[in-house]
Amino acid sequence: MIIFRADGNSRIGSGHVMRCLSIAREASKSEDVLFFSADCNFEKTIRDAGIAFKTFNTRYDQLEDELPQMYKLLLENNPSGLFIDSYFVTEKYLSEVKKTCSKIGCKLIYIDDMLSFPYPCDYLVNYNIFGLDKKEEYKKLYCGKSNPEFLLGPLYAPLRDEFRDVPLRFVNSRVENILVSTGGTDSEHIALKMVEEINRSSSKYHFHFIIGSKNNDFDQIKNIINKSDRNNVVLHRNIRNMAELMSKCDIAISAAGSTLYELCATQTPTLTYVLADNQILGAKGFNEHSIGIYIGDYRYKADFIQALFYELDVLAANENLRKKLASNMKEIVDGNGAVRILKEVFAD
Repeated sequence: MIIFRADGNSRIGSGHVMRCLSIAREASKSEDVLFFSADCNFEKTIRDAGIAFKTFNTRYDQLEDELPQMYKLLLENNPSGLFIDSYFVTEKYLSEVKKTCSKIGCKLIYIDDMLSFPYPCDYLVNYNIFGLDKKEEYKKLYCGKSNPEFLLGPLYAPLRDEFRDVPLRFVNSRVENILVSTGGTDSEHIALKMVEEINRSSSKYHFHFIIGSKNNDFDQIKNIINKSDRNNVVLHRNIRNMAELMSKCDIAISAAGSTLYELCATQTPTLTYVLADNQILGAKGFNEHSIGIYIGDYRYKADFIQALFYELDVLAANENLRKKLASNMKEIVDGNGAVRILKEVFAD
């Protein structure tokens, strides 16, 4: 058995759950898999993926409180691996979990993008674009302590099967379809604000909005679209053919989360932006490596929505840049990250 431990909600988003779920899906092809969360926010999503789910009924931001339950979970199930993905882990929490894992021969894998402290674990995964550049920083974190095995860089990006070995993109000279992804919760109401702007303007594009299951603005957005006579916005919810939709769109607009790596797999030229501190390194990394266009931090840009549509027009007009972005994206992600992680961890 392999156990996964991650949380998601309106405050922290869905990224932790979704990237673990991608690995869990792959692992479930050959192993029993169990997914644990502090609460039931993403129970349906996880169960719909065919993964067994249980909850600790604890606080997602107080992980040390769940240690007694974690000990019991590990001893009762004797898993071969435990994946943990949370910004609220503490050194004590991971140390105590690792002690129990070591006793039962379970490998502890931590998924990170913050480099906050020397995480006690057997394997550390950072699949972000900046991951490869941080190996020396990780080693400094562990100075005087035992290093885990580092799995760093976008080749370890854990994506669903549909993103594996996507065919080479043909970049159209004319841009028509724009994909917009604002995350599972969209706590800053970006999708709503964009739809309002599209309704006010005379945009020449056809927009495809991916509306997350936890987006509380869905009804309001739908109402605006239904009342509009422009007919250039389509809402997609609970979509099961994401790779196909991304491949049909000429440009994407996305927050700097895990979706960026799906867009790389489909080679979709992308404008990205930041909503939280943990997204800054990724957004800047995409920009520096000419893999995406970073348009700024929403929190500190008063004219963000207007600037976004301006940059969209600029990118749409530059066919050569879109070709360059698509080519660079193809080089860093092939959709086999979940397979690589599991092979590295359970090679023996």
